Amino acid sequence: MERAPVLDAMVIPSIESAIWAISELKKRGLRVPEDIAVAGFDDVPDAVAAGLTVVRQPFRQIGQIGVERLLALIDGASASECRVVLPTELVVRRSTVGDTVIESK
Repeated sequence: MERAPVLDAMVIPSIESAIWAISELKKRGLRVPEDIAVAGFDDVPDAVAAGLTVVRQPFRQIGQIGVERLLALIDGASASECRVVLPTELVVRRSTVGDTVIESK
């Protein structure tokens, strides 16, 4: 905060760090999301409980495709043949829009 005192939003990859950041922002007298919005990654129970906006990732599909691609590499596939981009989902909660909760499906 000392290095970038004028922030509109923070995107923090770790849910634990995002929840800690919200706590620290409040200690500094800042309101989330009115003064600064906070978002993270992975829709785990702690994120839901904290009202944290997140990018939800398809973990089951990531694991399944990861194993399939690893086996393909072992069988001689090139790394470029194993590249996959999976869809994510934005789950908007009160850390970015106040009391409104919008969960996209």
